[in-house]
Amino acid sequence: VNAFVAAITFSLGGWRQILSSSVNSVGPDLQPIENHSLFAMLYVYIGVIIFGLYLMNLFAGIVYESYVRSRCIMTTGCLLSTEERRWLSMETFLSKVKPLPV
Repeated sequence: VNAFVAAITFSLGGWRQILSSSVNSVGPDLQPIENHSLFAMLYVYIGVIIFGLYLMNLFAGIVYESYVRSRCIMTTGCLLSTEERRWLSMETFLSKVKPLPV
């Protein structure tokens, strides 16, 4: 659960609190020391780059591609075979036909 909250915090721009907490951490049940671990700073910066830039852009790209694909299917029938496309055009033609008045 903590890793998920940290990932959401990274993506929303609240990573500075996580950076200061991880750099100042010494160990369990010990008081924090300011700028104790510079390796933790590098680790958090790499996490910000991976989560904030790469994974969020990847997610947005997947959502956009699925939207474009579903729109293509709905409007033009990109994934339909020739016979299915002919049936679809026949259905649209028959829906426009009106009976003759008597």
